[in-house]
Amino acid sequence: MNKQRDDTWTGQFVKNGLNKHNSVESVELLGPKLIRIHRKTHDSVVVATTAVERLDAAAFRAAINGAALHPDYVVNIPAESIVLGDAIQLARQHGVGVGQFKDLMGALGSSDVSRYLSSDIRYVEENLPQHEQVKSIEPLADRHYRIERHALPPAQVVFIHEYDLTVDHVRMAKQRYRSFSAIVITNPNGHATGEAERLAATMNCRIYIWKTFYGALNKRVV
Repeated sequence: MNKQRDDTWTGQFVKNGLNKHNSVESVELLGPKLIRIHRKTHDSVVVATTAVERLDAAAFRAAINGAALHPDYVVNIPAESIVLGDAIQLARQHGVGVGQFKDLMGALGSSDVSRYLSSDIRYVEENLPQHEQVKSIEPLADRHYRIERHALPPAQVVFIHEYDLTVDHVRMAKQRYRSFSAIVITNPNGHATGEAERLAATMNCRIYIWKTFYGALNKRVV
């Protein structure tokens, strides 16, 4: 459960952070936790801001219900925060984008911020369902998915975009996502260090690149 914390500073924080964004013409503060972003080549967007450690459905609902205007995006400020699957699902039902500040920065370059996903996660969501063994995928959190398979046990997988996947990345994944049997490196040129491989093994976890992961989906244990 999220602790009650003051987030009335977040609107000004985001406004200040967007001043030099290439796609932004100006930012208007509509309230302590609400801004309107005027973009150079796309329509303006309304963004609700918050600051919680774990953005779940309740925190997402509080962010949009507390906004005077229906937002196009909800941004959660803490760099080490996590967006949980129920918030992601609720955001999609409401037609609202959701993510951390870095995700908002990427979304502002797209025509529809509510549908924005990083390029590697969009690839995951578009290509995983095409695998013959995959029945469905469900986001448990940002970069953390449950994969239901035909006639095989489900798998929980974390997708990380790094060139060098280190022990620190493995530790952070365990801290953030807790339960998973595999880590997939989504950077096409990425690889894991030997130390990262050995640490993952102590967690009963395997590390894959996309090609080897796609093959592993045919096996009982991913």
